[in-house]
Amino acid sequence: MDTQLPAAVVNRTRLLHTLIAVAVAVVALLGLRPPAAAADPPPAVPGTTGATVVRVGVTGSDGGCGLNTSNRPRCWSFNWFNTSSPPTGKITSIIGGDGSYACGLRPWGTAVCWGFGSFDPPGGVLTTLAGGSGFACGLRPSGRAVCWGENQYGQTDAPAGRLTTLTAGPLYACGLRPDGTAVCWGSIRSKDTPDGQFTRLDSGPGSVCGLRPDGTVTCWPKYEYAPPPPPPGRFVDIAIGRTFGCGIRPNGAAVCAGLIENRDIEVPDGTFTRLMAGDDYLCGSRPSGLVECWGEDDHTHRTQAPTDTTFTLGAVSSGGTARCSIAADATLSCTGPSSAVVDAAPDGQFLQASVGDRHACALTVTRTVNCWGDNASGQANNPTGRYTTVTAGDAHTCGLKATGRVSCWGSNASGRADAPSGLFVTVSAGANHTCGLRADRTVSCWGAGPAAPDGTFNSLSAGEGFTCGIRPAGKLTCWGAGPGAAEPAGAFVAVSAGAAHACAVGVDGLLRCWGQGTVTVPPGDRFVTVESGAGYACGIDNAGVTRCWGAVPGA
Repeated sequence: MDTQLPAAVVNRTRLLHTLIAVAVAVVALLGLRPPAAAADPPPAVPGTTGATVVRVGVTGSDGGCGLNTSNRPRCWSFNWFNTSSPPTGKITSIIGGDGSYACGLRPWGTAVCWGFGSFDPPGGVLTTLAGGSGFACGLRPSGRAVCWGENQYGQTDAPAGRLTTLTAGPLYACGLRPDGTAVCWGSIRSKDTPDGQFTRLDSGPGSVCGLRPDGTVTCWPKYEYAPPPPPPGRFVDIAIGRTFGCGIRPNGAAVCAGLIENRDIEVPDGTFTRLMAGDDYLCGSRPSGLVECWGEDDHTHRTQAPTDTTFTLGAVSSGGTARCSIAADATLSCTGPSSAVVDAAPDGQFLQASVGDRHACALTVTRTVNCWGDNASGQANNPTGRYTTVTAGDAHTCGLKATGRVSCWGSNASGRADAPSGLFVTVSAGANHTCGLRADRTVSCWGAGPAAPDGTFNSLSAGEGFTCGIRPAGKLTCWGAGPGAAEPAGAFVAVSAGAAHACAVGVDGLLRCWGQGTVTVPPGDRFVTVESGAGYACGIDNAGVTRCWGAVPGA
């Protein structure tokens, strides 16, 4: 039986389009420009090929966002609602709402939203986000869904029980139960949801589609203005827009059904690994990590993914005689002289890696910890549970659990593995000590070495006998013993403490290194992040390229 949705489901998106069109017309008539982004403004560049991305989120009407090499968001759009002016700091996943806002997850699992009327998300740790029109939802580590924002159709009244994934339309949200069945709330109710199992869901302005285990697609509810589903056949991914449905075939080719602005959809050739749809456009990730967008562009630059920024999952960690990096396809590679770290680097996909003296650990895409290498003190044992970060010291390892608690294992000499109680947002292991940044932004340290200074910090990094942290105003403070503890003046956005030296990225993108060993940095280059090892350092520059200098292992 066909279902007629409330008029608001169809009209809200149309109203938003009208507001944007009126705004564009007024700006054009007055000879004005939309307000510029506070930082890192989106380029108005021609073409549809963008930069290397692993995670990209599109907003419902007019834009997209990606995460760059240091997990900082870069958004492109018309920007009337400031959706392309994301907050500073690292974000590990990102979603778009209805075109007026976007949200992301911080590395410690808390959510942040920005844009027009950006409502405050709930506190606590979330693992997944989905955005609708004026509301958003997230999953707790337990699988419980929480929603916030407007609730005129019950779209924030999330059901009880555990969910494994979420998707949201304008005034509704849906999720998958652990058994693969779907549940919906808001303007689309569970009574409209078909029976059976699904492996993935995607939502459009008025309907939701699910990918069955056999690769076929089922969409619901059926009503007059529902967008068409993807063409018949089998798919590995799907994306639903306002008047179209698209999917990726098992061979990687993207195909679409329907129209965009009453025109046929010109799908780019080649293969894709993921699709994300807005109302009138799509973005897809290539196997190489490149993002490409197509569809209606008008005045918004929504299909113009930036060409001056490299978005990648690539990350690098430097240890005693090895360095490990994560490529854009999330695979791990370690280089250096033959060792237990280099020779036994695991297969799989990873989000983050940390190299200690003779062992290393990495955080998998499912947020479990995988350690390898020397295990004489138990430092390479794999803990149970889900984590948001892992950090390796000389003979001990610590990780931040999804609950915000710190757990350490391995050698406990000098109490380096005796993590204090309380909630933390990040943790960093040095050679013989560990420091953690608490939820109130104060620092606690344990193990060998002095206590942390008073005051609040934005980030920290523990080295061999010393620690450095960045204050809220960008001031660098280091404490402990050794030449690396003599910090330079200036304002900084990232810091990494190594064996006898440290390096930091200034607000201008330039590197400063100090201490003994590797203090000569590449001249003139600008960086987004840096990692210090023993006698060498590596950084990711603004072009997304990893640069190393000094006595680099494996060089």
